[in-house]
Amino acid sequence: MKKRLLKTLIFTALLMSILFAFNLSASAKTVVSGDFKFDVGSSSATLLEYTGTDKKVEIPSKAGSVKVTAIGNEAFWQNKTMTEVIIPGNVKSIGDAAFNECTSLKKVVIPSKVTKIGEGAFWYCSALESVVIPESVSKIGNNAFKGCNALTAYTVKGSYGESYIKGLDYVKLAYRYATSLKLSSSSLTMAVGGTKTLTPTLSPTPLYNDAVSFKSADTKVATVDTSGNITAVGAGTVKITVTAKDGSKKSATCTVTVNPAKVKNFRTGTLIVSSAQLNWDKVAGATGYKVYKYNASTKKWASLGTTTKLTFTDKTAKIGETLKYRVRAYTKTTAKTYYGSYTSTLTVKMPAPGTVTKLTAAASTSYVKLSWGKADTATGYRVYQYSPSKKKFVRKVSTTSLKATVKGLKAGTEYTFAVQAYYKDSKGNVTFAEKQETVVITTRPSKVTGLTLIKGSESFDRISVSWTPLTGVTGYELQCVPEKGEAVTRTVPGAESSRCVIDSLTYGTAYTVKIRAYIQKESGTAYSYYGSEVKAQTIAMPATADEAFSSFTAALNATKNYSGNAALYISTDLGNFSGENADKYQSVTDNAFKAKSDIAVFEKGLDKNGLAPTAYITPLSSDCTLTAQQLNAGSLTYKGNGSGYEISFTVPGENAALIAPVIDTAAIEKSTDGFSLGSCTYKNTKITAKVQSGYISHMEISQDVEVSFKIGLRSYSYTQTVNTVYAFIEL
Repeated sequence: MKKRLLKTLIFTALLMSILFAFNLSASAKTVVSGDFKFDVGSSSATLLEYTGTDKKVEIPSKAGSVKVTAIGNEAFWQNKTMTEVIIPGNVKSIGDAAFNECTSLKKVVIPSKVTKIGEGAFWYCSALESVVIPESVSKIGNNAFKGCNALTAYTVKGSYGESYIKGLDYVKLAYRYATSLKLSSSSLTMAVGGTKTLTPTLSPTPLYNDAVSFKSADTKVATVDTSGNITAVGAGTVKITVTAKDGSKKSATCTVTVNPAKVKNFRTGTLIVSSAQLNWDKVAGATGYKVYKYNASTKKWASLGTTTKLTFTDKTAKIGETLKYRVRAYTKTTAKTYYGSYTSTLTVKMPAPGTVTKLTAAASTSYVKLSWGKADTATGYRVYQYSPSKKKFVRKVSTTSLKATVKGLKAGTEYTFAVQAYYKDSKGNVTFAEKQETVVITTRPSKVTGLTLIKGSESFDRISVSWTPLTGVTGYELQCVPEKGEAVTRTVPGAESSRCVIDSLTYGTAYTVKIRAYIQKESGTAYSYYGSEVKAQTIAMPATADEAFSSFTAALNATKNYSGNAALYISTDLGNFSGENADKYQSVTDNAFKAKSDIAVFEKGLDKNGLAPTAYITPLSSDCTLTAQQLNAGSLTYKGNGSGYEISFTVPGENAALIAPVIDTAAIEKSTDGFSLGSCTYKNTKITAKVQSGYISHMEISQDVEVSFKIGLRSYSYTQTVNTVYAFIEL
């Protein structure tokens, strides 16, 4: 019956609404979000229907990105479960029968922007106990609260809602005033420039007017806006008063204490031996600044003093100390002094003496001289020597100068030294530098003795020397210094080495030879002092062919005693073999020469048979007395060749026997019965040789030999060309 009556009463209004809905902008569309259905336009949305069963229902403030501004007709029609509804602040109208017969709904607060409440909006909400009607409502439809017999409506005096409720005999009218006003804080401490928000709470709720006013007693200390936002302006104390605007005259106060702002950029300035300078940035409105220092003994902070400047010097600081400071600003008023917050702790490491610079060392055989650059604030220095046995540095010298000598050292030994600066005050307190500078150096080895020129070693471009070797060294360095020009240096590794060939010298030049030992370490190379010197003279290069021939014969004579490596190659060319059954006995000559057609290699002067090269050829003479006058006229040629020369000549037949292959008649007789040598005549012998550095490096001998022999009663003869290549591989 109630529903039918309601439909009759509002039929016309609903019909008009339906017709109006059909004329909405073509851009409107229906959007479903959870349990809510909206009619969404370009700039506003209307709640069409709620389909949920929650007890407490909060209507969304937006449908998508569009604000919800209206609750449509019959949106909550006969919802039996909802006990409370929260209407968003953007809503401006509540449609006809919007909450019709919501029999469990108990309270509703209508937002302050609502201007219209539709007909039968809360029809027979029988459990509704309270509704707040704001001053903004200017129209309420018929029977809006019909059947709400338990309802008390809270309105504003003089408002349209008040006059509407007065015309209803079944709704109680009330004006709700605050009985208490509490603040989020009764006191606040702030720094200049800071902001905080003061939040008031009025009770009981709902009130018909819950607005309040804020007032600062001294805006030079702090200001407050209409939302309770407090801004600290200057140091001092001020009361902020909050008063209810509903006529209840309820109020509350908050005491705000404003201190200077916190000091920023607290930092160290100049640090010297006996004082530490502290600096910071200016704090607006501050009268001055108070500086504190931490006492490590008492474990408490103590005031060092105050200043109106932006700097403070602690003259009690000591060299090498680690100190802690903090500072805060203060402002004096006629009533009291206000202090800002402490800065974070500033840790200051007072400078100890600086580290020494440019530490260098120079060694002798028994001492080391150290020198270094001055360290900042240092009054003296200590020199230490590392002890391998104690595995630590041991103090050797204390000095106020920038150099020191450590004596009593061993020759050719590596040492590690350290130098540390220190500062000594007037009371005798000593502070050492944080770091030591170290240097590693090896003392000089002992001098080399026994330097001797190896006799007969002089050649065109080299000489040879020997010496008495040392122990514990890495090797030796020799210098061959001419009277003019650059010295020639040679390095000989190995402590056991005792001789050296110094080559690449200039022929015909006098030299002074000196030697020193060296020790190679990771830290560097240590050289001994030079020992005794020896004089030497390289051989002059021949100027004429005759001089070259004399030089050659001398070199050949030396070759007889040669002990290096060599190779001897002999080839023969047999011709004109004649005699009875010559073809049968031609092989007899195979044993005529020991080398036959092979290469004989000599190591250390001997071949595999233990024979020297001289066993295979007969030298020119035992003492090489052959002269240029004994040669074939015009056969001698000579030309220079770098560090040596080339020579070629022919020995006449009558002198040919002075150099010839050796005929091993014993071998032939052993292999051939009845053999007897008749004659062995040598023809011209041609010699071509290269003489390098005063030694024969290569020699070719070409000889023609006529041989006659008998086997039994038969005679045989032949001619033979013998080519001998005599190459010295190593001199």
